[in-house]
Amino acid sequence: MLHFTLLDVSRLFLFTTDAKNVLKNLDNRWGDERINEIYYRRLTEIVEQEERKREKLSKYLTADDLCRQSGLTKEELEKLGEYRLLVPDTKEGKYRPKLVGWGKKLRKELSNECTFDEIKKWTKERWKK
Repeated sequence: MLHFTLLDVSRLFLFTTDAKNVLKNLDNRWGDERINEIYYRRLTEIVEQEERKREKLSKYLTADDLCRQSGLTKEELEKLGEYRLLVPDTKEGKYRPKLVGWGKKLRKELSNECTFDEIKKWTKERWKK
């Protein structure tokens, strides 16, 4: 018979609402092995989703990393953020690795002495095509 407890799940660093709901539903159903198997599979899916999410987020870049790889200065990055041209993807202020390429393009425009307003206009036109 399969038994998951909140402690087992918390050891996996899994604190999602989905996991908690699955555990709540297990309360009085330990007698039916088929139901246990369904819950076990669902918990396994949730654990795997969380692991994939953590792995993906571990590759995200800090502002310093993004600046170093794209050639932007901290001041330029902050100003680009104010214009909503380059903003973090997470609440912790981290950026997707793909934004390095976008940062390089923005850096090139800045080195061509474009203003932030001109770059904002350029990006709007660029996405219309």
